[in-house]
Amino acid sequence: MFDDDVCGGVGSVPAGLDEMPPGPVLGGFLASIDVDRVSGHDRVVVLRALARQAAHLEARVLAAMAAIADHIDAAEFPDDPELSWHAAATEIGTALRLTRRGADARLDLAVGLRRRLPRVWESLYCGSIDRPRAGVILRATTHLDEPTARRVVDQVIEDAPTLTTGQLGERLRRLCIETDPDAARRRYEQTVEQRRVVAEASPDGTAHLLGLDLPADQVTAITRRIDRLATDDRSPAVARTPGMGDSVGRTKGRDPSSASPGLDVTRAPVKRSPGFSGLELLPAPTPRSRVGSTPPPIDRPAAATGSRDSLSAPGTTRSRPLAHGASTPWYRT
Repeated sequence: MFDDDVCGGVGSVPAGLDEMPPGPVLGGFLASIDVDRVSGHDRVVVLRALARQAAHLEARVLAAMAAIADHIDAAEFPDDPELSWHAAATEIGTALRLTRRGADARLDLAVGLRRRLPRVWESLYCGSIDRPRAGVILRATTHLDEPTARRVVDQVIEDAPTLTTGQLGERLRRLCIETDPDAARRRYEQTVEQRRVVAEASPDGTAHLLGLDLPADQVTAITRRIDRLATDDRSPAVARTPGMGDSVGRTKGRDPSSASPGLDVTRAPVKRSPGFSGLELLPAPTPRSRVGSTPPPIDRPAAATGSRDSLSAPGTTRSRPLAHGASTPWYRT
Protein backbone atom coordinates (compact mmCIF):
# COMPACT_ATOMS: atom_id res chain seq x y z
CA MET A 1 0.00 0.00 0.00
CA PHE A 2 2.84 2.37 0.84
CA ASP A 3 5.47 3.58 -1.60
CA ASP A 4 8.62 4.78 0.14
CA ASP A 5 9.38 7.23 -2.64
CA VAL A 6 5.93 8.77 -2.36
CA CYS A 7 6.07 8.88 1.44
CA GLY A 8 9.55 10.34 1.41
CA GLY A 9 10.93 7.78 3.86
CA VAL A 10 14.67 8.09 4.41
CA GLY A 11 15.11 6.50 7.83
CA SER A 12 14.30 3.16 9.42
CA VAL A 13 12.97 1.82 12.69
CA PRO A 14 14.77 -0.64 14.99
CA ALA A 15 14.32 -4.29 14.14
CA GLY A 16 11.60 -5.97 16.18
CA LEU A 17 9.89 -2.72 17.14
CA ASP A 18 6.49 -4.17 16.24
CA GLU A 19 6.89 -6.96 18.82
CA MET A 20 8.68 -4.97 21.51
CA PRO A 21 6.73 -4.89 24.81
CA PRO A 22 5.86 -1.49 26.24
CA GLY A 23 8.04 -0.01 28.91
CA PRO A 24 11.18 2.12 29.30
CA VAL A 25 13.09 0.44 26.45
CA LEU A 26 10.27 0.91 23.95
CA GLY A 27 9.80 4.45 25.21
CA GLY A 28 13.45 5.23 24.56
CA PHE A 29 13.32 3.90 21.01
CA LEU A 30 10.11 5.78 20.24
CA ALA A 31 11.60 9.02 21.57
CA SER A 32 14.44 8.71 19.05
CA ILE A 33 12.26 8.09 15.99
CA ASP A 34 11.16 10.94 13.73
CA VAL A 35 7.97 9.50 12.26
CA ASP A 36 8.12 11.97 9.36
CA ARG A 37 11.42 10.48 8.17
CA VAL A 38 10.52 6.78 7.98
CA SER A 39 8.77 4.79 5.29
CA GLY A 40 5.02 4.46 5.04
CA HIS A 41 5.05 0.91 6.39
CA ASP A 42 7.32 1.87 9.28
CA ARG A 43 4.98 4.71 10.20
CA VAL A 44 2.28 2.12 10.83
CA VAL A 45 4.75 0.11 12.94
CA VAL A 46 5.55 3.23 14.95
CA LEU A 47 1.84 3.96 15.38
CA ARG A 48 1.19 0.51 16.82
CA ALA A 49 4.18 0.82 19.12
CA LEU A 50 3.01 4.21 20.35
CA ALA A 51 -0.47 2.79 21.02
CA ARG A 52 1.04 -0.03 23.12
CA GLN A 53 3.16 2.43 25.04
CA ALA A 54 0.20 4.74 25.61
CA ALA A 55 -1.91 1.85 26.93
CA HIS A 56 0.95 0.87 29.25
CA LEU A 57 1.21 4.40 30.61
CA GLU A 58 -2.57 4.63 30.97
CA ALA A 59 -2.51 1.46 33.08
CA ARG A 60 0.11 3.05 35.33
CA VAL A 61 -2.00 6.21 35.64
CA LEU A 62 -5.02 4.12 36.67
CA ALA A 63 -2.87 2.17 39.12
CA ALA A 64 -1.79 5.45 40.72
CA MET A 65 -5.43 6.54 41.02
CA ALA A 66 -6.39 3.24 42.64
CA ALA A 67 -3.41 3.58 45.01
CA ILE A 68 -4.65 7.00 46.10
CA ALA A 69 -8.08 5.53 46.79
CA ASP A 70 -6.56 2.61 48.70
CA HIS A 71 -4.51 4.94 50.88
CA ILE A 72 -7.43 7.22 51.70
CA ASP A 73 -9.66 4.23 52.35
CA ALA A 74 -7.18 2.63 54.76
CA ALA A 75 -5.61 5.64 56.46
CA GLU A 76 -8.27 8.34 56.58
CA PHE A 77 -11.80 6.95 56.24
CA PRO A 78 -11.70 3.20 56.92
CA ASP A 79 -15.28 3.17 58.22
CA ASP A 80 -16.91 5.42 55.62
CA PRO A 81 -16.57 4.12 52.03
CA GLU A 82 -18.69 6.90 50.58
CA LEU A 83 -16.63 9.66 52.15
CA SER A 84 -13.44 7.83 51.20
CA TRP A 85 -14.52 7.70 47.56
CA HIS A 86 -15.49 11.37 47.59
CA ALA A 87 -12.09 12.32 49.04
CA ALA A 88 -10.20 10.22 46.49
CA ALA A 89 -12.18 11.67 43.58
CA THR A 90 -11.52 15.17 44.92
CA GLU A 91 -7.77 14.55 45.13
CA ILE A 92 -7.65 13.13 41.61
CA GLY A 93 -9.84 15.87 40.16
CA THR A 94 -7.69 18.56 41.75
CA ALA A 95 -4.43 16.97 40.61
CA LEU A 96 -5.55 16.51 36.99
CA ARG A 97 -7.92 19.50 36.70
CA LEU A 98 -10.92 17.26 36.06
CA THR A 99 -14.58 17.93 36.60
CA ARG A 100 -16.18 15.99 39.41
CA ARG A 101 -17.93 13.72 36.94
CA GLY A 102 -14.68 13.16 35.06
CA ALA A 103 -12.81 12.34 38.26
CA ASP A 104 -15.52 9.90 39.34
CA ALA A 105 -15.43 8.18 35.96
CA ARG A 106 -11.65 7.80 35.95
CA LEU A 107 -11.60 6.59 39.54
CA ASP A 108 -14.36 4.10 38.83
CA LEU A 109 -12.34 2.67 35.95
CA ALA A 110 -9.15 2.56 38.00
CA VAL A 111 -10.65 0.85 41.04
CA GLY A 112 -12.76 -1.48 38.91
CA LEU A 113 -9.76 -2.73 36.96
CA ARG A 114 -7.33 -2.97 39.87
CA ARG A 115 -9.64 -4.55 42.41
CA ARG A 116 -12.37 -6.27 40.44
CA LEU A 117 -10.88 -7.23 37.07
CA PRO A 118 -7.10 -7.41 37.49
CA ARG A 119 -6.64 -9.47 34.33
CA VAL A 120 -8.09 -6.64 32.26
CA TRP A 121 -5.69 -4.20 33.92
CA GLU A 122 -2.78 -6.54 33.16
CA SER A 123 -3.78 -6.64 29.48
CA LEU A 124 -3.86 -2.85 29.46
CA TYR A 125 -0.47 -2.73 31.17
CA CYS A 126 0.99 -5.07 28.55
CA GLY A 127 -0.41 -2.93 25.73
CA SER A 128 -2.66 -5.72 24.42
CA ILE A 129 -5.80 -3.60 24.78
CA ASP A 130 -6.41 0.12 25.10
CA ARG A 131 -8.46 2.09 27.60
CA PRO A 132 -11.68 2.13 25.52
CA ARG A 133 -11.67 -1.68 25.36
CA ALA A 134 -10.90 -1.93 29.06
CA GLY A 135 -13.81 0.41 29.77
CA VAL A 136 -16.18 -1.66 27.63
CA ILE A 137 -15.25 -4.82 29.53
CA LEU A 138 -15.69 -3.16 32.91
CA ARG A 139 -19.06 -1.59 32.09
CA ALA A 140 -20.42 -4.75 30.49
CA THR A 141 -19.69 -6.83 33.61
CA THR A 142 -20.56 -4.31 36.32
CA HIS A 143 -23.91 -5.99 37.07
CA LEU A 144 -22.28 -9.39 37.68
CA ASP A 145 -20.80 -10.54 40.95
CA GLU A 146 -17.01 -10.58 40.99
CA PRO A 147 -16.39 -14.32 40.40
CA THR A 148 -18.88 -14.39 37.52
CA ALA A 149 -17.42 -11.23 36.00
CA ARG A 150 -13.95 -12.74 36.06
CA ARG A 151 -15.19 -15.91 34.36
CA VAL A 152 -16.71 -13.81 31.59
CA VAL A 153 -13.45 -11.88 31.23
CA ASP A 154 -11.49 -15.12 30.93
CA GLN A 155 -13.62 -16.07 27.92
CA VAL A 156 -13.05 -12.84 26.01
CA ILE A 157 -9.74 -11.31 27.05
CA GLU A 158 -7.61 -13.25 24.56
CA ASP A 159 -9.71 -12.09 21.61
CA ALA A 160 -10.22 -8.53 22.89
CA PRO A 161 -7.19 -7.05 21.04
CA THR A 162 -8.61 -8.14 17.68
CA LEU A 163 -12.17 -6.91 18.28
CA THR A 164 -13.57 -3.42 17.91
CA THR A 165 -15.28 -1.95 20.94
CA GLY A 166 -18.65 -2.64 19.32
CA GLN A 167 -17.81 -6.28 18.62
CA LEU A 168 -16.38 -6.66 22.10
CA GLY A 169 -19.46 -5.20 23.73
CA GLU A 170 -21.77 -7.47 21.75
CA ARG A 171 -19.81 -10.57 22.69
CA LEU A 172 -19.78 -9.55 26.33
CA ARG A 173 -23.54 -9.02 26.38
CA ARG A 174 -24.07 -12.47 24.94
CA LEU A 175 -21.64 -14.08 27.39
CA CYS A 176 -23.26 -12.33 30.37
CA ILE A 177 -26.68 -13.67 29.38
CA GLU A 178 -25.34 -17.17 28.80
CA THR A 179 -23.42 -17.17 32.09
CA ASP A 180 -26.37 -16.10 34.27
CA PRO A 181 -29.67 -16.05 32.34
CA ASP A 182 -31.80 -15.59 35.46
CA ALA A 183 -29.87 -12.47 36.45
CA ALA A 184 -30.18 -11.17 32.89
CA ARG A 185 -33.97 -11.58 33.05
CA ARG A 186 -34.19 -9.79 36.41
CA ARG A 187 -31.99 -6.98 35.14
CA TYR A 188 -34.17 -6.56 32.07
CA GLU A 189 -37.36 -6.41 34.14
CA GLN A 190 -35.87 -3.90 36.59
CA THR A 191 -34.65 -1.69 33.76
CA VAL A 192 -38.01 -1.71 32.01
CA GLU A 193 -39.56 -0.55 35.29
CA GLN A 194 -37.43 2.58 34.94
CA ARG A 195 -38.65 3.36 31.41
CA ARG A 196 -39.24 7.03 30.79
CA VAL A 197 -39.76 9.66 28.13
CA VAL A 198 -37.52 12.71 28.09
CA ALA A 199 -38.03 15.97 26.17
CA GLU A 200 -35.20 18.42 25.82
CA ALA A 201 -34.32 21.48 23.78
CA SER A 202 -31.39 21.47 21.38
CA PRO A 203 -28.98 24.36 20.80
CA ASP A 204 -30.35 25.01 17.29
CA GLY A 205 -33.89 25.66 18.51
CA THR A 206 -35.35 22.23 17.78
CA ALA A 207 -36.28 19.64 20.39
CA HIS A 208 -35.58 15.99 21.15
CA LEU A 209 -38.16 13.49 22.34
CA LEU A 210 -36.44 10.40 23.76
CA GLY A 211 -37.87 7.11 24.96
CA LEU A 212 -35.41 5.39 27.28
CA ASP A 213 -35.27 1.83 28.62
CA LEU A 214 -38.28 0.71 26.61
CA PRO A 215 -38.99 -2.93 25.68
CA ALA A 216 -37.11 -3.73 22.48
CA ASP A 217 -40.13 -5.23 20.73
CA GLN A 218 -42.16 -2.05 21.31
CA VAL A 219 -39.33 0.13 20.00
CA THR A 220 -39.14 -2.01 16.88
CA ALA A 221 -42.89 -1.70 16.34
CA ILE A 222 -42.80 2.07 16.88
CA THR A 223 -39.89 2.48 14.47
CA ARG A 224 -41.66 0.52 11.77
CA ARG A 225 -44.82 2.55 12.21
CA ILE A 226 -42.92 5.83 11.92
CA ASP A 227 -41.21 4.52 8.78
CA ARG A 228 -44.56 3.66 7.26
CA LEU A 229 -45.98 7.08 8.10
CA ALA A 230 -42.92 8.81 6.71
CA THR A 231 -43.17 7.04 3.36
CA ASP A 232 -46.94 7.35 2.96
CA ASP A 233 -47.67 10.64 1.16
CA ARG A 234 -51.36 10.31 1.93
CA SER A 235 -50.88 9.85 5.65
CA PRO A 236 -52.64 12.64 7.59
CA ALA A 237 -50.50 11.83 10.62
CA VAL A 238 -47.36 12.91 8.78
CA ALA A 239 -48.99 15.84 7.01
CA ARG A 240 -50.34 17.24 10.26
CA THR A 241 -47.41 16.52 12.55
CA PRO A 242 -44.63 19.02 11.82
CA GLY A 243 -43.00 18.21 15.12
CA MET A 244 -42.63 14.51 14.31
CA GLY A 245 -43.46 13.83 10.66
CA ASP A 246 -41.15 16.48 9.27
CA SER A 247 -38.29 15.12 11.35
CA VAL A 248 -38.43 11.81 9.50
CA GLY A 249 -37.91 13.28 6.08
CA ARG A 250 -40.56 15.91 5.22
CA THR A 251 -38.70 19.18 5.87
CA LYS A 252 -36.07 18.89 3.15
CA GLY A 253 -36.62 21.68 0.68
CA ARG A 254 -39.62 23.11 2.53
CA ASP A 255 -40.18 26.41 4.25
CA PRO A 256 -40.74 25.52 7.94
CA SER A 257 -43.22 28.39 8.25
CA SER A 258 -45.48 26.69 5.71
CA ALA A 259 -46.10 23.66 7.92
CA SER A 260 -49.76 23.13 8.63
CA PRO A 261 -51.01 23.06 12.22
CA GLY A 262 -50.65 19.64 13.71
CA LEU A 263 -49.43 18.09 16.94
CA ASP A 264 -47.29 20.00 19.39
CA VAL A 265 -44.77 17.51 20.80
CA THR A 266 -43.43 20.09 23.24
CA ARG A 267 -46.57 19.78 25.36
CA ALA A 268 -46.80 16.01 25.54
CA PRO A 269 -48.08 14.72 28.87
CA VAL A 270 -46.72 11.37 29.91
CA LYS A 271 -49.00 8.96 31.73
CA ARG A 272 -48.21 5.73 33.50
CA SER A 273 -48.69 3.01 30.91
CA PRO A 274 -46.40 0.58 29.07
CA GLY A 275 -43.90 1.86 26.54
CA PHE A 276 -44.92 4.78 24.37
CA SER A 277 -48.62 4.10 24.80
CA GLY A 278 -48.68 6.64 27.62
CA LEU A 279 -47.41 9.42 25.36
CA GLU A 280 -50.29 11.56 24.11
CA LEU A 281 -49.65 14.47 21.76
CA LEU A 282 -52.01 17.42 22.17
CA PRO A 283 -53.38 19.36 19.15
CA ALA A 284 -51.54 22.60 18.63
CA PRO A 285 -53.48 25.65 17.40
CA THR A 286 -50.55 26.99 15.37
CA PRO A 287 -47.25 25.59 14.14
CA ARG A 288 -44.27 26.12 16.43
CA SER A 289 -42.06 27.55 13.68
CA ARG A 290 -39.69 30.37 14.56
CA VAL A 291 -37.41 30.98 11.62
CA GLY A 292 -34.50 33.32 12.40
CA SER A 293 -35.26 33.62 16.10
CA THR A 294 -34.67 31.68 19.24
CA PRO A 295 -37.71 29.60 20.22
CA PRO A 296 -39.11 29.82 23.71
CA PRO A 297 -38.06 27.22 26.26
CA ILE A 298 -39.87 23.92 26.13
CA ASP A 299 -42.70 23.69 28.63
CA ARG A 300 -42.52 20.52 30.64
CA PRO A 301 -43.42 19.41 34.14
CA ALA A 302 -40.89 20.05 36.84
CA ALA A 303 -38.90 17.21 38.40
CA ALA A 304 -40.87 14.27 39.72
CA THR A 305 -40.37 13.16 43.28
CA GLY A 306 -41.95 10.58 45.51
CA SER A 307 -44.42 8.36 43.69
CA ARG A 308 -44.04 7.81 39.96
CA ASP A 309 -47.18 9.78 39.12
CA SER A 310 -46.58 12.86 41.28
CA LEU A 311 -44.73 16.07 40.48
CA SER A 312 -42.92 18.24 42.97
CA ALA A 313 -44.21 21.34 41.17
CA PRO A 314 -45.73 22.29 37.81
CA GLY A 315 -44.26 24.85 35.47
CA THR A 316 -41.43 25.35 33.01
CA THR A 317 -37.88 24.09 33.46
CA ARG A 318 -34.94 25.24 31.40
CA SER A 319 -32.24 22.76 32.41
CA ARG A 320 -31.18 19.50 30.86
CA PRO A 321 -32.30 16.23 32.46
CA LEU A 322 -30.18 14.60 35.12
CA ALA A 323 -28.31 11.42 34.31
CA HIS A 324 -30.17 8.13 34.48
CA GLY A 325 -30.21 6.88 38.03
CA ALA A 326 -29.96 10.34 39.58
CA SER A 327 -32.28 11.26 42.41
CA THR A 328 -34.39 13.65 40.34
CA PRO A 329 -35.78 12.04 37.16
CA TRP A 330 -37.85 13.81 34.51
CA TYR A 331 -40.79 11.93 33.13
CA ARG A 332 -41.70 8.32 33.74
CA THR A 333 -44.31 6.38 31.86
